[in-house]
Amino acid sequence: MRTRRIISILIFSICIVSLSNCQLKKMVKKQDQVTHNAKPTAVESRGGKSTIAIKGTFPEKYFAKKATMTITPAIKNYNGEIKQLTPIDFQGEKADGKGQIINYKEGSGFNSVQNIPYDPAFGKSILVLNSTVKKGEKEIKLNEKEIGEVNMSTKRQDIDPKLVYKNQTSDGTNYYFSEHNYIPNNLVVKTATIFFDFNSDKLNWNLPFNQKEENKQALSELFPFLMDYDSIQSIDIEGWASPEGELRRNQQLSNNRSLVGKKWFEKELESYLKKQSKETKSFMKRLTYKLYDKGEDWDGFINALKNANIEDKDKIINVIQSQATKIQKEQQIQNMIAIYDEIDQKILPCLRRSYFKISCVENLRTDEEIMRLVNISPDSLTKNELLYAASLTNDMEMKKKIFSKAIELHPEDYRGYNDLACIKVAEGKTDEAKKLFENANVLKSNNDVVLNNLGIMSYQDKDYGKSEKYFNESQKAGMDQSKNLALVKDTIYTIDYQTKPDIEETANDDKTKKQKSEDDINMAIKVNALTLIGAPGLAYELKLSKHFSAQIEAAGTYYPNGFLGTQKPISLIMGFLQARYYPKEVFKGFFVGVNVGFGYYNMTRAIIPNYWHEKSNGNNHKGWNIMTGLSLGWAFPIKKHWGIEPFVSTGYTYAKFHDNYIANTKTSFNKTLHVYAFAYNGGVYFYYKF
Repeated sequence: MRTRRIISILIFSICIVSLSNCQLKKMVKKQDQVTHNAKPTAVESRGGKSTIAIKGTFPEKYFAKKATMTITPAIKNYNGEIKQLTPIDFQGEKADGKGQIINYKEGSGFNSVQNIPYDPAFGKSILVLNSTVKKGEKEIKLNEKEIGEVNMSTKRQDIDPKLVYKNQTSDGTNYYFSEHNYIPNNLVVKTATIFFDFNSDKLNWNLPFNQKEENKQALSELFPFLMDYDSIQSIDIEGWASPEGELRRNQQLSNNRSLVGKKWFEKELESYLKKQSKETKSFMKRLTYKLYDKGEDWDGFINALKNANIEDKDKIINVIQSQATKIQKEQQIQNMIAIYDEIDQKILPCLRRSYFKISCVENLRTDEEIMRLVNISPDSLTKNELLYAASLTNDMEMKKKIFSKAIELHPEDYRGYNDLACIKVAEGKTDEAKKLFENANVLKSNNDVVLNNLGIMSYQDKDYGKSEKYFNESQKAGMDQSKNLALVKDTIYTIDYQTKPDIEETANDDKTKKQKSEDDINMAIKVNALTLIGAPGLAYELKLSKHFSAQIEAAGTYYPNGFLGTQKPISLIMGFLQARYYPKEVFKGFFVGVNVGFGYYNMTRAIIPNYWHEKSNGNNHKGWNIMTGLSLGWAFPIKKHWGIEPFVSTGYTYAKFHDNYIANTKTSFNKTLHVYAFAYNGGVYFYYKF
């Protein structure tokens, strides 16, 4: 009795442990049924990282109720280096773990957004998933799964620069043409001054202000200036007096000083024309003079005081301006002269003057005339006129012709190189453009336009460090580069993901091969675990379709003196035919079968499960029986070809026997028995399928 219990417990424990391990092994075996895919959440991002969404689906009846799983995504470069991402945790319905709960019967999908920090070493990588399943202390690592290829890189915002002049309004980044500096009908002015002594309208070239070199130079340049222009608009001569002194006298002085200035100008001009061998009378007749007697220069006096190095200048100004009459103001000036030498020696002397202003008009050619000369005689145009002509046309070929001619005629001028480079950019000839921009930069270093253009070109060449350098230098030279500098520093992180064709093909090939391999398994041979205790059982199962099979089996035992020390003798041989149905597929999972069998026996009734509670009375039943009923069980695949199968057969039995004493004395014949047997066959098959 004790031996029987131990054996029963041992067999039950083996079944339980096998069942527990099989649940994990089932997840391992069916791991390819878990689907995975990935997709970037955005093709471009900022902040030093990209994001990718990993999605997947656990199929029905896959995730064991007490199991947990951790999927660890990683990117693996082609040097074998690995950068792990954030693990994803899952748990079964009854597991004591963390993460998303996966229903066993229904399965579930999942979605995990992963941040991938940018690292140039992983620019081209494989996205892999490493998974482990765990139940209790048992942990199994699943196969690494490659699900796609990740390509990461950096870029800056795409730009489409336009060709413009600085005075044109244009948003975004631009290549700039140089300033042509040509203004049609431009008024140009030349000025000079002769200074007079106090209360005098006589020329005195020994006065300190008349002796200054800058004043001498200004006077000497008046006459060459006249010769440079055909259109002399006016010659203005102003006479001025300092504000001290009697008002009428000062008015007279200012009038006389303008007249003296005119006489001096005419005399010196005539002398200059003779030296230049110019025709004198006709030229001088063309000149028109405008004389102005400006009187006392109070505004000049106050402004000179404001700029003077006198500590009390603000007080002096307030005192003078607060006086009600001109006489009172003059008296205050006299008082100040006695105190401050600078007023007497520097401020007042510069107000006693004859002021010359010559106004001429340059750039008299019309736009039409300039464009005509560009085509027939470009060398007759000035540098500015030539570059201005290019701004009058939108024909890029014409612009190109003009800028090329500007370089030919004026190779020392950086503007032709810069502007022709802009045209080369528009033509897509970036190498030529770069050389021209660099030549312009050599001829005119620290020019804001040239530096801007070099910065734009470097940006388009993706040399962002050099681009930032040029933009900073251009900003120091005077151009606002805040937008361009922001572009350079605005790093955009890009990600491209593709499912690897070879991965999909390999997975499909493996799945096809596996399916073919499983389809080739059509039969199994089995040995009952009860063989170990002297009750051998053999079976042969044949697969008829995906869900149906047929089985033939034989079992027997020989314990004439009592089964395993129970004093319940049994000698038995049985054979069965069975038809099975597997809801999932043959050799996998639960099955139910219909069986019919025949047996020949010599045993005590107490060995039958229905009468196990009885003790043997020494009277054996000897005869035969027919059995029919249901078989229930579960097939647990262990590996491709191996598995275990606990089962039990129960149903109706018809027996025909006679009683027989142990001394072999027959006492009765042809007894029959109709009974429902709790179990007339059972055990645990170990099988090999092929």
